[in-house]
Amino acid sequence: MRDNRPLPQTRYGLMRNDVAEVFEIPAVAASGWAVEADLSGWARRCYDIRLRMVRSTGSAWQSQPLARPCLK
Repeated sequence: MRDNRPLPQTRYGLMRNDVAEVFEIPAVAASGWAVEADLSGWARRCYDIRLRMVRSTGSAWQSQPLARPCLK
């Protein structure tokens, strides 16, 4: 998310068999995600990185900031 808006370049549903094995729930294997973002148009400042997950029921969870990279 950037400024509380999802990044359109986020890909989700990537296979994570390791997650399914750890939790012993085969259905969570497609829980991986990746982001590729063109940062060239972003303001040169610091950004909080958070995860926001939306369940199939529509309810959502958002993490606390996980990192704070700064563009210089």
